[in-house]
Amino acid sequence: MLKHGEVHDDPVTGERAVVRVETAETKGARLVVDLHLHPGARVPAPHYHRTIHERFTVVRGQVGFTLGRREEVAEPGQSSESSWCSP
Repeated sequence: MLKHGEVHDDPVTGERAVVRVETAETKGARLVVDLHLHPGARVPAPHYHRTIHERFTVVRGQVGFTLGRREEVAEPGQSSESSWCSP
């Protein structure tokens, strides 16, 4: 289980995740993570979550997303959401 304040760095993908709200605080209903991406960062492989609804809000820079079969680029202040749950 992820704990509040935990930091997870992945030097391979360029991601840094900081847990802000842990699932224990919300009885499993929500996990809030600040995700910091270095320029060129990426997920290691396309993937999907069967039961997770994700929302990303860009604070600074630009982020490209592939959500379901849709590709987007989000700018500061923009959010992208996905409740897509199957390949």
